[in-house]
Amino acid sequence: MKKSRIIIPALAMIAFSVAASVTGAVAWFTAQRTVNFNAGSYTVVKTTSALEVEVTGGIGTTATGNVVSFEGRLTDGSFDHKNQKIYTPNESGSAIAAGEKGEIALASATEALLKRGTTGSGSAIKNVYTAVTFNIKFTITLGSNNDIALLMDNTASHTNFATSDNSAAKTAKGFRMAFVAQEADGKTKVLADLQEAEHCHYINDRTAVLAATEPFGGVNYATADKDLIDSAYADALPTTPQAISAYEARNDYLGFFDHNDAVDSKVSLNYKVVCWFEGTDPEIINRAAADFQTVVANLYFEAKDIAA
Repeated sequence: MKKSRIIIPALAMIAFSVAASVTGAVAWFTAQRTVNFNAGSYTVVKTTSALEVEVTGGIGTTATGNVVSFEGRLTDGSFDHKNQKIYTPNESGSAIAAGEKGEIALASATEALLKRGTTGSGSAIKNVYTAVTFNIKFTITLGSNNDIALLMDNTASHTNFATSDNSAAKTAKGFRMAFVAQEADGKTKVLADLQEAEHCHYINDRTAVLAATEPFGGVNYATADKDLIDSAYADALPTTPQAISAYEARNDYLGFFDHNDAVDSKVSLNYKVVCWFEGTDPEIINRAAADFQTVVANLYFEAKDIAA
């Protein structure tokens, strides 16, 4: 967390675009057809089944089609994806803030709790948040009694974070996006597309004292948990059906569609997405507001057959 009293570094806007594709028995008209939902419209011609994506706004965000926009500002905070709690530092950045805003359960988070203040004046006033949220619902139409795995596609030219002006990432390295599963068949993951795993930490205790050296009071993501997708992760997606254990061993695995849960052949997985600048990231420490970069995120997902 920052050790200065500057608490309003700015993220001018985050524009998210979501894309999805399916292969094998869950195919678009062609075997590997990718639809970029940011294009504004698309046509699905299915063979046996199809993957659908529905995006809705949340705290501080709005959604038009499958593009999510945030026109406020983000300052530093931290999110514990395991216990689903958002942490806010105190004004000096030396500890977690006292009171209800210091530790906020995601399930009970509100705009009032996540709002840290405002910046600007007149018609240019913007709200400042510790974190913002939006929601993604994936629905698969099953063509048979097979289960389907949901993956994030992190291969070249697919899921990525970038600065809005294409400048080299500095504070943008601290941007995080957590996909919090809302069903037991889903898996919660944290995307840190511009930062290396060794610099990715988070707060998991409101009594934490924010240290002067990295990890600045944070804890590491456990390698064995496969819950962090960092800047180096770009594993090729499977080209043939895999056993469920093989998918579970991947960092990009988001869960599976269980055919036993199908209603009218459809099964859904829901995720609440949390976006924040991680205060324990070395690029965020003691930064002035003018240093903070605007981040654009493009998200791609794919469904794959699970071997019987």
